[in-house]
Amino acid sequence: LTQLLSAGIRGVKDVDSNIKIMMHLDRCNDLDVNTWWVDGVLGQGVMFDILGESCYDQSGYQQPSSSWAPMFATLVTRYPNLQFVVAEYSTQKQMVQDLMFNLPNKRGLGTFIWEPTSFSERAFDSSGQAIASYMTIYENVAATYGRR
Repeated sequence: LTQLLSAGIRGVKDVDSNIKIMMHLDRCNDLDVNTWWVDGVLGQGVMFDILGESCYDQSGYQQPSSSWAPMFATLVTRYPNLQFVVAEYSTQKQMVQDLMFNLPNKRGLGTFIWEPTSFSERAFDSSGQAIASYMTIYENVAATYGRR
């Protein structure tokens, strides 16, 4: 795995050495798995810039959401050279935004909705227009946290 990851990173860096590399895990509630995986790839010389996490509060996913902030707090301390992103989420919108944008030293870069056109909540209609009621949270995030 580390050979494949390293080859992919080299390919990206050959195109533009300024592109940031993100690794994405789906264990927003599992500190042990996160540290095992990150320590493992870093220990094998795989260098990346951002750790992305999936954070879902629905049954069967990365619940409970109460475990997310303590996990990120530990990761921020343990990996001082990494930045962080919530690469997938759905519910708990304000909490996830607050979590990312309140990490120390602006190390939380932001969030992504996994599939805003069809996952459990649609941010865009079938013609690609934003659904206004859905987008209010992001207007509030921009006003609260500004551009980074």
